[in-house]
Amino acid sequence: MISLFARIAAGCLISCGLYVALSVRAPKPFDGLSLYAPLHSTDVQLRDNLHHVVHRWKCDLPPGQCTKMLPDGSLLRTARVENPAFEKVYGKGSGGGVQWINWDGTKRWDYRLSSDRELLHHDIELMPNGHILMLVWVKIPLGESQAHGCKTATADAPLISERIVEIDPNTNRTIWSWDAWDHVVQNVDPTLPDFGDPLTMPTRIDVNLQRDENDWLHFNALSYNAAQDLIIVSCRQTSELWIIDHSTTSEQAQTSHGGQRGVGGDIWLRWGNSSSTSRELYHQHNVHWIPEGLPGAGNILLFDNGDELSRPHSRVVELKFHPDREGEDAFEIVWDFIPKSGVFFSAFVSGVQRLPNGNTFVCSGTQGWVFEVSPKGSVIWQFRFDVQDRLDWLFRLEKYPRSYAHTS
Repeated sequence: MISLFARIAAGCLISCGLYVALSVRAPKPFDGLSLYAPLHSTDVQLRDNLHHVVHRWKCDLPPGQCTKMLPDGSLLRTARVENPAFEKVYGKGSGGGVQWINWDGTKRWDYRLSSDRELLHHDIELMPNGHILMLVWVKIPLGESQAHGCKTATADAPLISERIVEIDPNTNRTIWSWDAWDHVVQNVDPTLPDFGDPLTMPTRIDVNLQRDENDWLHFNALSYNAAQDLIIVSCRQTSELWIIDHSTTSEQAQTSHGGQRGVGGDIWLRWGNSSSTSRELYHQHNVHWIPEGLPGAGNILLFDNGDELSRPHSRVVELKFHPDREGEDAFEIVWDFIPKSGVFFSAFVSGVQRLPNGNTFVCSGTQGWVFEVSPKGSVIWQFRFDVQDRLDWLFRLEKYPRSYAHTS
């Protein structure tokens, strides 16, 4: 029997597909409902294009960054729980919980992964089979990191690695997992494991990457491509997107062998800052595959934040993905956008979304600026939230079809 979670996941695709067929063409703004989940609040609000509050959920915990709405009117959201063991990264995307909340505010599911060594953070993804992909910070003991050639970890700042887990919400079982720590390379000591040249081993991760305190990689987004069984992640510390083969078993994902691409859990493809001659991305967020049924389906959409010193402006980037090509040639920029007027720069958070009518919804998170842009680059709707400090930042703000609003 197909689970409730799988039916809802499949409904996401069906609903989007119907809405494309019925929608009118740009440049009209999409007549949808925006989901507002400020980082400082336990309230989640659904607002129309005139900014009227259509519905409100009262939650018991603030968001652990990502909040999504599903076709049945429910919320799937990360939740932030207290965890002193991860105090150094608290406020940088920390979560610890995932909640599924019905339209009427009752909880359908409440999950925790928060311990002295592990903490959920940033993003989640509902898969067509009803399972949920999650990002997990994992502390690596100092002795273990040093045994693998890591020279930057200390007792006060142990290295924090990344893990991806696939959870079945019907059983809370971990169905599949991938660990970045299984795919490292180091060039400091040939007598230690995983010795090699990071520059000539793009499928591996340099254990001595320059990092922000103990946050080694800082994944801030993940997305699943069901048609190709691939996961894409956004690695902020390297300013890259990485593609990982999900067709492996969990055992194969620990190695460099197996799966449809034959590389196990190694990085299959990467783009954004891996070339020695050019750099495309600066600390990007919300890297994701455009869902089936939407204009540009199968392409990759992302918010390229920029950098205060190197490139002090943000942009939106759409990539065509060519899985039959190798290396950076697998990615082709087919559209990018920077507003023609005004300051467009959010060094942190932020997101972007393709809408059913072909427009693109943009959230410049630290500015509190959300706007809708047509395929030809015209800003046709916008709103600015009052931002006094970082607690007012918007991790993302997404717009949904009105049919998602369920009153019964």
